[in-house]
Amino acid sequence: MDGARGLVPGTLQGKTLINLDTEEWGHFYLGCAGGVDVEVRHDYAQEDVPPDYALLRFEVSGLRGGHSGIDIHLGRGNAIKLLAEALRDLRVARCDGVEYR
Repeated sequence: MDGARGLVPGTLQGKTLINLDTEEWGHFYLGCAGGVDVEVRHDYAQEDVPPDYALLRFEVSGLRGGHSGIDIHLGRGNAIKLLAEALRDLRVARCDGVEYR
């Protein structure tokens, strides 16, 4: 998509863009495995962490990685999805014998 980003605004006059991007020379694919940028903003007020709260760090590591388009059929883990699923499923955490909900 870097080539499309490099176009000077106003160069193209059409209303539809067909993406022919592929990783294989001589092949043309219609569509894209991604290509969407999302920016989310939310106003919030910072607060100090209460002294009786436990701070935890979660890390997802050891994944194989790959290209989101050409390797998508391999079913490899996605760190963001795995972490979100783990946090969603987390009901009770125990730290130093204390139960936190």
